Amino acid sequence: MRKLNHLSRRDFLKVAATTTGLLSLAACAPAVQPAADSGAAASQASSVAQKLVMYTRLTDNAQLDMLADRYADEHSGIQLEVSSFDGRDMLTKLTTAVAGGLPPDLVMIDIAFTAQFADRDVLMDLGDIVKEDDMQADAFKGYEVGSIWNGKYISYPMWSDCSALYFNTKLLTEAGITDLNGPKNWEAIKGQASAVKDLGDDIWGFLTNVTSSGATWFLWAPFMWAAGGKTFDDPITGTQFDSRPAIDAATLWVDMYKAGLSPAESVSGTWGDVEGLFTSNKSGFLLSGPYMVDLMASQFPEVEYGITLIPGPETGMTSSFVGGDGMSIINATANKDAAVDAFKWLTNANLMKEVALANNGRWIQGLPTRYSAADQAYVEQFPKYEVFVNALDVGTLVNHPAIFEIDKPLKLAFEKMMLEGMDVESAMAELDAAGDEIIARYNSN
Repeated sequence: MRKLNHLSRRDFLKVAATTTGLLSLAACAPAVQPAADSGAAASQASSVAQKLVMYTRLTDNAQLDMLADRYADEHSGIQLEVSSFDGRDMLTKLTTAVAGGLPPDLVMIDIAFTAQFADRDVLMDLGDIVKEDDMQADAFKGYEVGSIWNGKYISYPMWSDCSALYFNTKLLTEAGITDLNGPKNWEAIKGQASAVKDLGDDIWGFLTNVTSSGATWFLWAPFMWAAGGKTFDDPITGTQFDSRPAIDAATLWVDMYKAGLSPAESVSGTWGDVEGLFTSNKSGFLLSGPYMVDLMASQFPEVEYGITLIPGPETGMTSSFVGGDGMSIINATANKDAAVDAFKWLTNANLMKEVALANNGRWIQGLPTRYSAADQAYVEQFPKYEVFVNALDVGTLVNHPAIFEIDKPLKLAFEKMMLEGMDVESAMAELDAAGDEIIARYNSN
């Protein structure tokens, strides 16, 4: 699961106001300068390759390095420089570079953060561009919410992350469960998790996590969405955590924890603690993302498992948290035409599919984001990713600059319900009031 970071409106203004680090960003300035009047100067300028700069939070990513080299090979005289900054550092660098007048040309950013920058007109409206060649229609449906902000199409999905439900087929079989396609509703989850728990005191039925940053969004919110709930009202004036679907989804988790189907690590442990229980054949179920497929194949090939969509209360109701990074063009780029060309090249469906097929299904850091890239041929070659491809079609994401501030009371609500015994409706009402206050404060600025 991706670790989510937060850059608040106040943080943005604070970073934009400071001059610290601006000198270090000089090397990221566009390399193309207006040619001098003299013929010699013009000749010298024409011999210097044009440079496009792309910021990313992904460090030491071999595919990005390969793509940069390939772009240069296919675009004579143009270099694509990938500037990598770890996590929150990238947000700070981008903010500072834009405020200092030395912005990159492109940015590949966690889609959950795009609204923060779009709100300040940092990102170009890509609406006309993505309508060409059906780019917009070819992006998985789960990205619709994250691609558009205030009527502008500001981020095209670049690589995918999403959540699904893993299940241990060996333990399910030992527990007497014959249908090994995974539970399709909440009653089935509770029944199968209870049967697995009965196998022994050191075996658990259902694993989750509420303490890691962003975990509750990634793992619990899909249960609320699958039940028909929404995160915000429309228009966005507040949250809807006190709705019946949200309360029911929280009750499901709390009831399984109180019944002893989930270990203490689900509430107070790290993600590594929780994950380790599943990979050591100690749990029937685990909520996680597609990265687990590679992990299981390379390090835990002995574990027999399947994957299914996160179900709702009734069969046929499903959802997922859709994440990953999107590609955006910086409004202030000095190389607009070249940046648009690079944007189209990097998001090309044929390129995505070609690279993913040659790299065990992986495209950059996750899965392809376009229907035509993750098509039937892709799924047939990598069947373990089929559920995640389907999840990208039925899932959604949370697109609002305040979601990381809401993450704190969201985690606190589950700690109160699971550890302190606070009743679900009261805890969710308290959470909703906190969410409403955060949204109201945001809207007033």
